Amino acid sequence: MAATAFAEIQHDESYPGENPGSELVHCSERAFTFTADDAGEDLDRSFEDWLDKSQAVALHILGNTLI
Repeated sequence: MAATAFAEIQHDESYPGENPGSELVHCSERAFTFTADDAGEDLDRSFEDWLDKSQAVALHILGNTLI
């Protein structure tokens, strides 16, 4: 199995020079892969680390979009 992370940036007409619409931006360098045999605390910790990094990338992208 695998998990991927992306952010959907929605543009509206209120930002000068931006076209209304949306774009998908990848927030992780690679997918988080795992199997049923990986279940346990180590998997939980690894997934949380991967998710934290992906969320940080999404917030960085959002911050740059709003500037």
